[in-house]
Amino acid sequence: NALATGESEVITYSYEVEDGNGGSVAQTATITITGSNDAPTVSSAVTSAASEDDAAYSLDLLTNASDADSSDTLNVNNLT
Repeated sequence: NALATGESEVITYSYEVEDGNGGSVAQTATITITGSNDAPTVSSAVTSAASEDDAAYSLDLLTNASDADSSDTLNVNNLT
């Protein structure tokens, strides 16, 4: 489960503490997890071959790219 930047999830646990002599008390623990920006990952380089005599050619440079933050939009920049 990935959280987007600023998105949060609250997890609450209930438990009981006992002293071994019949005494006990119920407690609750609350944990709030706040998402941060996860960097995109690329599983492997995109490779392809083309000839100068080939017809028009297109290639998806994001084929092997992903981001744990499902609300992020990936794009390609600084292509050289």
